Amino acid sequence: MTISSDRRCVVVCGSTKADSRTRAVSNVMAERLRQAGFAVSFIDTRQLVLPIADPEFHHSPDQHPEPAVRELSSTFDAAQAVVLASPVYHGSYSGVLKNLLDHLRWDAFARRPVGLIVHGGNPLSGTPVCDHLRSVVRTMAGYATQSQVVSGPADISWDDRGTTVLAEPVQLRIDRMAAELVELSVLLSRPRTKPTSRRELGRAKDMSSDGR
Repeated sequence: MTISSDRRCVVVCGSTKADSRTRAVSNVMAERLRQAGFAVSFIDTRQLVLPIADPEFHHSPDQHPEPAVRELSSTFDAAQAVVLASPVYHGSYSGVLKNLLDHLRWDAFARRPVGLIVHGGNPLSGTPVCDHLRSVVRTMAGYATQSQVVSGPADISWDDRGTTVLAEPVQLRIDRMAAELVELSVLLSRPRTKPTSRRELGRAKDMSSDGR
């Protein structure tokens, strides 16, 4: 399934390391999303310098005095999907990613699917970090995808041309996540129907009752 290129996805690499494997996986994910039809905004926290989040602007980041924060907010506002990528730092996600998220409104992910990528010293160390991020996504009103990408050092290499080569299971998870992001971004962008009233629910229950 592909979509028109007017749909946007923000991919955030939450690593400041120069030769980051998290960034390598994030770049592969971004390219896969472009192939699926997304216009991708790639945010690299090694290059994006943000101040420490100021709670005074928690509900209005578009009013922040720092231009980088205002641009960050508008980038997420324009997106229909998000990918968050982080290395494992002390059993959780990175501080630079946390600070970036703290600059956004509490509902910055509303009606948006959010994919999660975590790279650690071994694949098992990344799963709890994904769980931490799922809680954040839920709190920010988003929908974390069922698929997640967790990798370790043995899953990533580079060929003679410097092209990132991923282990087959990791590449398959990337493909699966990309497909989910496409499908969910379409479904979640549809207008919501009017919530069913309690009276209508009661009437439907009466009509479906078999008398037991």
